[in-house]
Amino acid sequence: MSDFKALMENSLIIHRCTVFHWKDYQFSDTGEYKDKYWLTLNCKINEFPINVILPTSQHDNHYYSNQINLIDCVIIEKNESKYFNKEKTILDLKNIIREEEYEDGFLIEQGPLEGNLCTRLESAIENAETLEDYLIAELLCIDQ
Repeated sequence: MSDFKALMENSLIIHRCTVFHWKDYQFSDTGEYKDKYWLTLNCKINEFPINVILPTSQHDNHYYSNQINLIDCVIIEKNESKYFNKEKTILDLKNIIREEEYEDGFLIEQGPLEGNLCTRLESAIENAETLEDYLIAELLCIDQ
């Protein structure tokens, strides 16, 4: 496993609000491997480590059926994005991680998130109820 910094120096360019697909991503909470989409929230190109939101299409599970769990979420409706077009997708601000490692060859850039969706995401960050003020400032690139 190589780190992001070395990879970025060689080939990967990470922009803000870029969608990536990671084949066989290992979930830290379950140890399970599944394909996963990432949405970057870094302020500068190739900033290290990067803040990543992990979109989920599990909108119909027990957790998201409870309205209280939709606080600080951006919902992308079916066909509202070319990357998330098969079903409703949730961008849950409570599901932001700082990623420092990358498995070589598994992360594939898909392209930039649509501008209106990136604007909605940034608005949700600005008005977040569950994020600390310092994290909101960091995610909105204030004082960067």
